[in-house]
Amino acid sequence: MVFDTAKPPAARGAYDRHQAPDDRARQQRDWLLLTTARVLHEGQHPTVSLIVKEAGVGRNTFYVHFSNSADAVDAVMYGALHAIEQAVRVYPESERTPRERIAGFARRWCSVLAVTRQAAWALLCGTGAESLCQHQERLRELLSAEVSSCIEAGQRAGMFALDDTATRVDAAVGALEAVGRRLVQATAYDPESQAESLADALLRLLR
Repeated sequence: MVFDTAKPPAARGAYDRHQAPDDRARQQRDWLLLTTARVLHEGQHPTVSLIVKEAGVGRNTFYVHFSNSADAVDAVMYGALHAIEQAVRVYPESERTPRERIAGFARRWCSVLAVTRQAAWALLCGTGAESLCQHQERLRELLSAEVSSCIEAGQRAGMFALDDTATRVDAAVGALEAVGRRLVQATAYDPESQAESLADALLRLLR
């Protein structure tokens, strides 16, 4: 789910009567998630009071969707992780060579961070949340698996060496996370140009 495209729900008493209740509830939840991500991104402590104030909704609306602020923060990170996973695990048929696969991987990584910037910031740069380490570890496992898959494809093609794979995986994952942290903290960036630079760096690291 991409929180950064969420729109504020209608004010109380101004609901669109043609909107299905499930759609209205989903809009409210997505807006609360985006607001929570924005609060985290701004370096503020995400209390329920602050979240509902920034979102412009009542506390009752918040508690329909989340049990407390930690629950909302956890949902933001889970949603960012899910969006990243859905993006990077797609390999079009056009990516037939290891070089094309790595370039596509870098492009999808940069692109998904661009559209989930505030939520991804909580995952890549956040601190303090009890479940944060679990989500960050899951992200590293995901990135490691995708990098390993790229290396294996390159080794089968004779493009990458067969030795010291683990070190190259760790180096590539570290590069992905470092670039990701820089991008989610940027005001704006061009995903395509960033992806080209990242793909070149990954190719050098993985050979």
